[in-house]
Amino acid sequence: MILKADDAIVHPDTYEFKDSYFNPLEIKSLMDTPIRIDGVLVGILCCEQTKVTKSWSDEDANFAKHIADIISIEIASDLRKKAESELNRTKKMLNQSNKIAQLGAWEYNPDTKQTSWSEITYEILQTDINYEILHPICFDLIKSENTKLTIRSLFDNSINTGKPFDQEVEIITSKNEHRWIRIIAQPELIDGKCANIYGAYQNIDEQVKSRIALAESEQKFEKINETIEDVFWLFDITKKKVLFVSPSCIKVFGHHQKEYYDRYDLWKEYVHDEDREKVLAAHDNIHINKYYEIEYRINRNDGLRWIFEKSYGISDKNGIITKNSGICIDITTQKTAEYQIKKNKEIEGENKAKASFLANMSHEIRTPLNGVIGLTDLLKKTSLDATQANYVNTVNDSALLLQGIINNILDYSKIDSGHFELNPETHNLRDICTKIYNILNTMHKKKILSLTFIFHLMYHLVLR
Repeated sequence: MILKADDAIVHPDTYEFKDSYFNPLEIKSLMDTPIRIDGVLVGILCCEQTKVTKSWSDEDANFAKHIADIISIEIASDLRKKAESELNRTKKMLNQSNKIAQLGAWEYNPDTKQTSWSEITYEILQTDINYEILHPICFDLIKSENTKLTIRSLFDNSINTGKPFDQEVEIITSKNEHRWIRIIAQPELIDGKCANIYGAYQNIDEQVKSRIALAESEQKFEKINETIEDVFWLFDITKKKVLFVSPSCIKVFGHHQKEYYDRYDLWKEYVHDEDREKVLAAHDNIHINKYYEIEYRINRNDGLRWIFEKSYGISDKNGIITKNSGICIDITTQKTAEYQIKKNKEIEGENKAKASFLANMSHEIRTPLNGVIGLTDLLKKTSLDATQANYVNTVNDSALLLQGIINNILDYSKIDSGHFELNPETHNLRDICTKIYNILNTMHKKKILSLTFIFHLMYHLVLR
């Protein structure tokens, strides 16, 4: 509707602008023509008369409306150009984004069986642009027959029930390249019926292969952890949380991994009382020393164990140590061996001292003893009556017996040091017993005792 105000000063729709607008500019009359685009007001074409009033004719109104229509067309054209430019920019940006994301689109109409692919889809599947699209899903490229059946079932279910699906599959492209892709389908339902299915192909080959490689690496790492007897661990100092501990902790410390994840300071309970303070000091000062090595004892149900622990601090980007990792090794066998070696050395030293003492002592005793044996041997060669000869023989036998005892003492020393050797000799049992009788008989006579020697064998018994 065109507003005609022949006298704008008094017109009821315009008089309010009298003081602020009309009088300062000496405007007497005006005619406002709306500018519309698709029925929407986008502007006003204002014709004004100054100095004197003007009566606006229908011709003036038609002319103003014609001008407003031209302006409306120009504005609409300009808006359309801007919209097209923005659409092209958005389309280009979307295409570039899809290329970067390796994301291609597809569409399928179940009624017409028509399928369309985006340009990126051809690139992802490495097919020629003239490739004959028999189905929105590239069944002929999917590697596994079982996967083909699964995807076909999901696709048919989407059409029948409107349920979307999202699957990762391995394909063999037209260039014979093994590649992992992601197939996404989203049905569009109209009145409960599937009118279209919109979907996408995404190249996820690098992500899947990285994930597979990571899983294989983690599996290898787990197997290594299971076979290594030493305990590896990683601790977050700021959060006071065990981030990782190897499964061997149950063998070394007698506690399962989960116990350490639930209680970071569990180790404090089994460290030996005498070693706890130094272990705590090493742990608490890791942010200062950045490294430590320590040996300590732990209490287990099966007894005392020795542990060697080594740890390094891990710094953040600001150089502050926020974590530390380490290894704990059971050195009980080593410690036991060291103790046994030390003990053996002490015993060996004692045996050497004892052997030296016995050798010196026997030497001191043998000197006078050899004199006794020598003199009695000389006396036996002189003229002696029977009694004197018996006494001299007894003294000589006693001296020889004493000499044997001294030799035996040295033999005991050799036994302790592991150098004892047997020396087989022939002996007459009757002669040995007779000598013993003569020695003991003299001692018993002093005590007024009677000693009888009875030997029933009628022949000489030789012992070997």
